[in-house]
Parts: sequence; structure tokens; C-alpha cells
Amino acid sequence: MMRALFIGLAMTLGIAESPAQSTFSESYGTPAFVQSKYHSLSTAVAYPAKATVDLRIGNNMSIQREDQKARFVTLVDPDSVYDATYKVYAAELLDFAVEYMTYNQADRLSLTLNGKTYTANCIDGGSDVFLKNLAHSYKTTPTGEELRLKVAKDFPLTAKDKSKLWLRANSEFVFTVNEKSTLQDTHPDFSQAYSRIAPFVSTEQKEKALFLYGFYMAYMNGTMYDASNNICDALIKSCAPKYFKPFVVERKWDYDIFLDTQDCVEAYMNSLFISPMPDDYFEVRLRWPAVEDNRQQTISQETRIRVHVVQSKGSYQIDNVISMNE
Repeated sequence: MMRALFIGLAMTLGIAESPAQSTFSESYGTPAFVQSKYHSLSTAVAYPAKATVDLRIGNNMSIQREDQKARFVTLVDPDSVYDATYKVYAAELLDFAVEYMTYNQADRLSLTLNGKTYTANCIDGGSDVFLKNLAHSYKTTPTGEELRLKVAKDFPLTAKDKSKLWLRANSEFVFTVNEKSTLQDTHPDFSQAYSRIAPFVSTEQKEKALFLYGFYMAYMNGTMYDASNNICDALIKSCAPKYFKPFVVERKWDYDIFLDTQDCVEAYMNSLFISPMPDDYFEVRLRWPAVEDNRQQTISQETRIRVHVVQSKGSYQIDNVISMNE
């Protein structure tokens, strides 16, 4: 009786998982995905891949797809809390997308169907819990590695509105990674922007990174060259409402929250680099160069900012900015 009372209290306070969650996850043993040759990668890479999916979903839906332009990408964790990188396998088709991610000893599977994303996620907390009902098989190939991911037992994926999509047993995902080649994400009109962005996972993530690049280039131009502040004010107004009143109406800031500094220099524009992270976050890096003044050498300093980008009214919007230098 007393034990049940303690468990109920812990679940109410959010410090214990419910039995329903533990049904489909495992916290004991070592997950099979650590066998991948890419599990210990510590730098950003982007390799092309071929993906085939054969899925059974819900009561009677089946999906068979092949994507010759799938990708395997590592997203660097700037804090390296439990792992140096997130390993991401991704495929996009007209009406369907799949993303499988591993980090430390945790993983996450997401399916997007008809514009709605369903997820089974264990990448949280200590990142040492993994999805129980996925069977992994890895095979070395002449050009890289093949991952065969098979559903051993039915389990649900959940959308933000709490609706569920059941993935049935014997569903299978196969990703064949070609590390002998590299993804060339470029466009003749945006070559400079692409050179300032780390490898990305999806088309949406690419669009958000390009949006963020454009925002920061315009913002730094406005900070340095527009004495009226009209450019920066307009850009801040496009962000989440919480930033407009204190930073535009009341001017209550001792430093620039978007640049995490009191001053902006042209060198910042030349050093801007954007690295995608999971869950619509991006790391923005700016470098203050080393300078010599009266024979006093100042060291180069890097500013790191975590920015969250969301969809809003048919466009993208910055809704959270956090300094990573603290």
C-alpha cells in the first residue's frame, strides 16, 4: 500500500514514467544500434543513402516506398552531454517521411504521414533508454553500411495532439549508406548561404537554416549601419511576441540578446555559421577575431547561441534565443 502511494506520488510529480511508457521502451542492457560503425562519429558528416520501407500501419494500411535520395547525417551536439553527435537516417517522399535517430544509448523513430508527424522518442533525460520493439541488423558494404530496422512487436507512435499511429510487427526500414560519396547541398543563387550551414536532415530543416542565415545577415547589417534601428525593430517584430515589448518598445537591454554581445563587427558577418540540431533548434556561431591594440593581443572569442525556429502564419519565426556561453 505504501509503495503504491509513493509510486503514485512520483508519477504525479513527473519523476517516474508511467507503465504504458515502459511497455515500449527498455532501460536495461545495451541497445543493438551501438554496433553501427557510425555510432562513435564525433564530427558532422552527410552521406547519401538508399532507403526502402515496407510498413504495416493501423488496421489495414500498408506502405511500400523507395527513396534513392535518402541521407545519413550526423548533427553535432555542441555541449556533448552524453554523446558527440546525433546519428540520423532520413527519407522523404511525396506523402511520407521517416526519420530514425540515435544518441548515446537512446533512439527515436518519427513517421510523417499526410503532413502529420508521429514519434516514439527515448532521447531525453539521461538518453539511456531505447525503443524495445525494434530489431537492428547491420551489414558492412563496399561503400559503407546497411541498417535493417525491423519491428518485432506492435507499438504506437504519438503526435503532438496525442493521437496515435500503431506500427505493426514485421514492418521494415532499410537504409544503405554510401560513405564513398558526399551530399552536395548547394544552389547557384545561394552558394554563400550553403557554405555557412552544416549538413541538414530534411528539406524543412534546410529551409529553416536558410531563413536563420538571412535573418542574422540582415540583423547584423541593421545593427551596424542603420542608426534608426528600423531594420532590427522590424526583424524583432517578426520573432515571438515576448521579444517585441522589452527590446523594441521599452529598449530594456544592456546587450544584444540575438548576438549575445554589446557590439557587432563585420567580422561577425564573415564568421556566421549555423548548425542544425534536433527538434527545430539551431546553433548559431559568431567569432570575434583576435586583434592587436597598442601591442596588446586580444584572443579570438566565439559566441554560441541556441535558436529555436517554428512555423508561424505560413512562414518561419524565431521563438526562443538562448546563450550557450554561460
